[in-house]
Amino acid sequence: MLASSSTLSEPLLSAPVRPQLKPCAWVIAIAPAIIAAALLLSYLVSGEYLFVQLVHFDETHLMRPIALPRGGMGAGLPMSFAAVAPVADGSSLTPVVFLHGMGDAGSNPGMQSLCQTARDSYPGMYVVCANVANDLSSITTPLAEQIEEFARSVQADPKLKDGFHAVGLSTGGLVLRGYVETKSHEASPPIKRLISVCAPHAGIAACPSSSLFKLVCPLWRLAPYTARLAFADYWKDPSDTATYLERSRWLADINNERVHKNAEYKRRMSTLERYVLIEATNDTTISPHVSESHGYFDPLSAETIQPLKQTEGYRQDFIGLKTLDESGRLNQLQYPGEHLKFTDEFWANVVLPHLGE
Repeated sequence: MLASSSTLSEPLLSAPVRPQLKPCAWVIAIAPAIIAAALLLSYLVSGEYLFVQLVHFDETHLMRPIALPRGGMGAGLPMSFAAVAPVADGSSLTPVVFLHGMGDAGSNPGMQSLCQTARDSYPGMYVVCANVANDLSSITTPLAEQIEEFARSVQADPKLKDGFHAVGLSTGGLVLRGYVETKSHEASPPIKRLISVCAPHAGIAACPSSSLFKLVCPLWRLAPYTARLAFADYWKDPSDTATYLERSRWLADINNERVHKNAEYKRRMSTLERYVLIEATNDTTISPHVSESHGYFDPLSAETIQPLKQTEGYRQDFIGLKTLDESGRLNQLQYPGEHLKFTDEFWANVVLPHLGE
């Protein structure tokens, strides 16, 4: 039996078309879920996260490796750090803000203990342990977004309106420098002294070394410059500078490495009272470790290390490092140890004095 003409004229309905992701894009899109699932699985199976290095791979906890108990990441960590001999009154001193690195949180006991050393050394000093991009979000949130979150947090604190000193651990140091170059001296309070501890300022040439990233890195390598992972922002392939300059989402810009320079980046960095760079000379988490002092591989030879003063960025003063150095405001420090595994004595006698001098 033939269908009626009215039936034939009606539009045919079809199932909705689902957007098709390329296999590479699909894997990258679910990478954060894979990370979270791996952490949850380890927690449920063993009653604890596999090890501090799994999620807190580069934070203060790494200085005292210990398994994390049930009750939340960082709960109950028996950590303490040495302080310098206290001054009589620190209430008139510049406030200090500490910022954790990837996988950590300002509320975790290790960071709280580190922040307390400043309060103990300078009684009355206003000290903030910033809770910005805490825990897993510090891994899955691009640095530009972390900088925005940090800016909102300090803008909301009236005690910081006239400026503050800042201490950044690992990727926290990158976030703070990004804040100086893009936010400080605008609507946001300025950073006066920046103390950077083991931050990969010139980039990394290898995936971060930890149990967690042994799972994540194969996914990240599918899109090393665009994956929604924080360390994609500072990946720098030493064997392919052209692709780095073209595709880098954050680092090539903030280091003023492209042809068109942002003069504001240099101007703002040049206003720092002091820029302290602390490098761990046996660091295997950050490769190469000279990146913590703005050094990197020679762009003409991926096997030759260039210390800071030999880099084009220093010689051409891309972000004001030469200006800071020649005016005595750039301090380069080292300790013979692993990533963030400095001694109490180094912290108390070398680092803390920069906050109160």
